[in-house]
Amino acid sequence: IYYLEGNDLIYERKNLKIFSQKKSRIKDVNNNIFTFDQFKFDIETNNLKARNLSLVDNEDNKYELDFAIVDLKEKKFLGSDIFIDFNDALFGNNQNNPRLNANSLISEKNETKLYKGNFTTCNQTKDKCPPWAIYAEEVTHKKKEKRIEYKNAWLKIYDKPVLYFPYFFHPD
Repeated sequence: IYYLEGNDLIYERKNLKIFSQKKSRIKDVNNNIFTFDQFKFDIETNNLKARNLSLVDNEDNKYELDFAIVDLKEKKFLGSDIFIDFNDALFGNNQNNPRLNANSLISEKNETKLYKGNFTTCNQTKDKCPPWAIYAEEVTHKKKEKRIEYKNAWLKIYDKPVLYFPYFFHPD
């Protein structure tokens, strides 16, 4: 079950599609809230294609994607130009500000892969780089193992590469 809110919604009964060029929102039964500027939803496949998608999941993590394709039934999605602002209490310290940026993302039930990404928990300050960040070609969040893995990663301190890791991981 999905709850759809929006303006100028168009329902194509023959093709079983709903779409709009206006800001809309879908809430699912797990209290995940998807907001987007324009979308197309296929009722038969439960696939959502959206521009400027914002997702607030039921753990209060915030995802922003420039473009996304979401399989609402299987809870899978892929997208481009990603910014994830994790719940500040994610690592047991509310003073952290964990966040991740990436060029693209593929998320499935047990694993999320991000490409050309960077991660930090440093507080965000306007016009300043974080004191530290990990930049990697590939970032994988293994949900069952509760682990974040990096391939071809650099630890940067004040935007200067300091240490290279061909492979690195830490608990999520």
